[in-house]
Amino acid sequence: MFGTAGAERLRVDGSGNVGIGIIAPTAKLHVQALGSANTTGIRTEAKLPTAASTYTAIGLLGQGILPADATQGNASPGHAIGIQGVGRSDNTTYVLQNATGIHGAIWQLGGGSITNGHALSASSPVAAAGGTVGTATALYLFAQKVSGVATGYGVYQAGVNDLNHFAGNVGIGTGTTTPAATLDVNGTVQIAGDVKVKNRAVIRVSAAGDIGMGAFTSGTDPEL
Repeated sequence: MFGTAGAERLRVDGSGNVGIGIIAPTAKLHVQALGSANTTGIRTEAKLPTAASTYTAIGLLGQGILPADATQGNASPGHAIGIQGVGRSDNTTYVLQNATGIHGAIWQLGGGSITNGHALSASSPVAAAGGTVGTATALYLFAQKVSGVATGYGVYQAGVNDLNHFAGNVGIGTGTTTPAATLDVNGTVQIAGDVKVKNRAVIRVSAAGDIGMGAFTSGTDPEL
């Protein structure tokens, strides 16, 4: 146990767990920060060297590893998680306005320049010789509209002028896990506007519900 000013600051228990701000740590490193607003439990910074042509600065790197020499475990179940973030409230009196598991942000401060800013980046899987990956998913979202949730969004795009890009000829499937086209919908499509091909309307619905279909000529859209 280590302390300053008559107060305990750090403790190592009999199991080798290290606790900072907590007297009963339950992990190899257990940090509990109790304080006022804007209290930070752990803060890490990686500053770039003063002279370097190729560099990587990682503030926090988390890896979940099943080692090659593991003698315990099961070949089927289990999870190896690099970083897990949980936004949680146990208070029944006050409402937590925003709970965020993992938050990524891009900051451009001090007049510096950023060529490519990625708030969240998921790289391709790497399978070494002799190893395989059954199914690789860059972003996997569990069900959000569950009991107790008023409105659940799998993906919510707040920027009305933001662009979305999906590379490849086959890629977006709705209601199907095996899309056979750039956009493959297995279900009902609802459109509140025109249907266009090469930026020309080929299906148009009037306010009265009349439907017009046709091929454009001389660069004009079909009439109802």
